[in-house]
Amino acid sequence: GNQIKDGVETILRLGTVSMPEILQVRNFLEVPASGLAAANKTDSQIEEMRHCIDQVKTLELGDPLIADLDARFHSLVAEASSNRMLSAFVCALHDATRPAQYLLLTEKDGRETVLQHIAIVKALN
Repeated sequence: GNQIKDGVETILRLGTVSMPEILQVRNFLEVPASGLAAANKTDSQIEEMRHCIDQVKTLELGDPLIADLDARFHSLVAEASSNRMLSAFVCALHDATRPAQYLLLTEKDGRETVLQHIAIVKALN
């Protein structure tokens, strides 16, 4: 996992990857992770996902915990997939891009993200 994260961080530091490219890769990884998670998740993983959503709802826009909770949510979904390689890529990508996500979040993005997370949890049940 750390080698993947280090590689992603190096690419980002060099400025050779744009945010739209990062989001596209996230979609390539997270959609299949969600599908696998639907079949393999545990009740405790679902509860942890809900806890992340509940915590985000209490925070003010601009709170640095939002990016941490977003990364935690997606890491939980990836872990619930029961595919360790997929989970390593999703976690590494979120760890490496967390600062950028925090800087680019608008109030509208924040609301949409919470709604998307709620929809993901509903779909997993």
